[in-house]
Amino acid sequence: MTNTNNLEEMNHSQGSLGIKKLEHSAIPSWSGYIYQGLCAVYYLLHLVKDDIMNNKEDYADCRLFLDAYEDFSVHLDGKILSLHQCKLYSQTSPALAKAVGALEEKKKHFKEKGLCTDDTILYFHTNTNINLGDNVRHFEDYKGQKKLDAEGVFVSISDLISFIHKDNVFTVNPRIVLKRLISLVDIQVVKIHGKSIKSSPKLTAYEAASMPESSLSYQEIKDCLTQDEFSYFGPSWFWRKVRVAFILAIEKEIEQLKEIEESKEGIMENASLDLSKISRAIEEIVSLEEEELEPFFRRIVAPLTVTCEESSYSDLTASATANNLTALISRVNSSLGSKLSWKKKEQFLTPMVWNPPNYGADIDLIYLLRRLHKNAPNLDCLREFDWLVTRDNIPVIKNLDEEMPKRLFKDYDSDNSKKNNIFKNKKIGLLPCDTFNSGKYD
Repeated sequence: MTNTNNLEEMNHSQGSLGIKKLEHSAIPSWSGYIYQGLCAVYYLLHLVKDDIMNNKEDYADCRLFLDAYEDFSVHLDGKILSLHQCKLYSQTSPALAKAVGALEEKKKHFKEKGLCTDDTILYFHTNTNINLGDNVRHFEDYKGQKKLDAEGVFVSISDLISFIHKDNVFTVNPRIVLKRLISLVDIQVVKIHGKSIKSSPKLTAYEAASMPESSLSYQEIKDCLTQDEFSYFGPSWFWRKVRVAFILAIEKEIEQLKEIEESKEGIMENASLDLSKISRAIEEIVSLEEEELEPFFRRIVAPLTVTCEESSYSDLTASATANNLTALISRVNSSLGSKLSWKKKEQFLTPMVWNPPNYGADIDLIYLLRRLHKNAPNLDCLREFDWLVTRDNIPVIKNLDEEMPKRLFKDYDSDNSKKNNIFKNKKIGLLPCDTFNSGKYD
């Protein structure tokens, strides 16, 4: 709390500043702008709800403009569908009636400009009772509410998100959706302001806000509601999250092994994992640049078709994947090189993990080759490698491109093999761990 004596001292020292100005707060204005953004989100969510409930896309091409043509406005095909004024007052104020008149004047002005039509709807969002006349409507939400303050809109957005999710298969937590929506609007406002102050020649805030690229699309609002976290945040975020979870899975495997070994031997001398090599592997994964994450994970699980979705995240960060990699790295005699690879005889080798169906060595090998062949278009990450080093129950295959047709028989699609197939473009072999250790694979 500010001390009054301190305020008086500041008043004396700064002369004309005065205590009244020092005690002024912009909270009412700030709250008003928040209310404006919340109302915009709430209205757009109603359009999304209507489309989803009616299995239509009537509003799919709509765009939301923030504080440009009005407090906010919704546009479709170059025309303004609706103009919205938002006013938050502690009691009925003469300013409300003035705002209603200004809204009607805005429609006339933009109709002359060819942006509004007779069908453009004028909406008023407020927390107080006011007679709006014949041309302006109270915004009435899906629950029939016409009078909401900022807190009421905030709660109602959450309720509407839950209402939409109730009858639809969306997996996003409603609280996360709410945070996404608020963040979306806040970031857009900051971008618009940045555009106005950084542009040359300088743009007014209105000019910046009314530019088409300053608007938010209907799809951006809908994505907040429907997209899982991996789709919403994009590939970079997906691979960063995979890295963290993968390292945690390795560390968990180490801790579990320590408990087992200590209970059996009292010491780690006979442990099946080489902790120095595993520590080195973790260091290498941590040091990978962001753009190196995707090719790294794709190559160590080369038989697996990876997408930036929940299913691939689960596969990549599963304990089995971490366990297989740590066991393989520990078993190889050679020390790991940079980016979790080895270099021998001027050749580069990468670890590769997979989970065989365990139907016998022959069937397991067919399974592996079929998966590699199918995933070949996604394996450009193998371009710098000569060998895939894997578990021991497979034979040495010096050239996968030559061996696949022989072993896959009818399963081998020769046409598909020509489509961006890394094995067609580069000689890559399959090498069991023990054979790699022996050095007898040329």
